[in-house]
Formats: sequence, structure tokens, C-alpha cells
Amino acid sequence: GHLYVLAGLNPPCRAGDSGTDVTAETRNLLDAWGTRPAVLRDRYWTVLAYNDAARAVFDYDGPGHNCLITYFTNPRYLAMKQVWAHGAPAVVAAYRADSATCPGDPGFDAVVTELAKRSPEFAALWARHDVGAAAQAINALHHPHAGELHFDTTTLTLADRPDQHVVLYNPRPDTGTADALDRLHRLRLAPPA
Repeated sequence: GHLYVLAGLNPPCRAGDSGTDVTAETRNLLDAWGTRPAVLRDRYWTVLAYNDAARAVFDYDGPGHNCLITYFTNPRYLAMKQVWAHGAPAVVAAYRADSATCPGDPGFDAVVTELAKRSPEFAALWARHDVGAAAQAINALHHPHAGELHFDTTTLTLADRPDQHVVLYNPRPDTGTADALDRLHRLRLAPPA
């Protein structure tokens, strides 16, 4: 990769996909994040695994959700119009940057094609061709039982599986999110009425 960069060329796409299996160590990391959401996703931003807090916050009912599609179609995100509209261009720019590492990859193309059909807002932003590196970001959504939740998100690449990324959602200070997550956690643990 370094030689390609020195020559002013794009390095070839990393060969090999580590698949959808989740190591015990990664599973432990997700679970250790406790009452805060944690998600493992692949290079296409498709969810491979998550902890119980992510299940409750994002309404996941199994693997296979795509984080980009969810951001543009889930009513929990769309309910917070101003925050969503502010973050959407950066989300699309980060996805374009990730897809640029593997030009012509049919997995990226499939996500873009599907989402462009479902979301005119995405299609318009994708047409802008903005590119931005994934960075720490603010993520917000409206939960039907916990209200508005605001998170600082950090994405970590697994060293031994560079096509898998752990996304950690930390409650944003002074937003009431930490308390709301605690209430949501207690609700989920309460015995049925």
C-alpha cells in the first residue's frame, strides 16, 4: 500500500473479506460497553453484531441492518429533523470515502443503489460527490420510550480484521442521554406487568 501511495496511485482494495463471523473477543468488547450501544459492522456498514443496549436504542431484531440505510430511513433518526439534516452530508461523505477504498465493489454499489431508490435526500447528497473521512461524530435519534438520545460516536477498525469496525456510542454530556439509557435499561429488566 505504501508503494502505491508513493507512486501517487490508489492501493488495490484489501483482498479478502473476513466474513460475518464475530470473534469471542469482539463479542466481549461489545457486551462490556454495558448500557451504552456498541455495534460491529462490515466494510459496507452492514451490522454483524451488537450489544443489548444497541438492540433497545436502534430497535435491532437481528443482524443485517445497514447503518447508512438505517440513518436515511429509520423514523427514530428522521424525527430529529435539524440534527439529522446537519449530520446527513457528513454521513454520506464518510460512506463515499469508505467506498473509494474499493472502486467498483458491488457491495458498496448495491447499498447506494438501494438507498437512492428509497431516499431522495440520500440520492441528492450522493450526487454531490463529497468525500470526508470518518471521524468522531455526534449521533442523535428519538426513542419512543427514552426520548431524545444524543451520542458521541467513535469508530474503531479491528487490527486483525480491517474490514470490520466497532462503533461505540457514548452518551453526550449534558443531554440527559446517560440517564435516559439507565431508565431504558431498567425498563427492559423489569418483570412484565
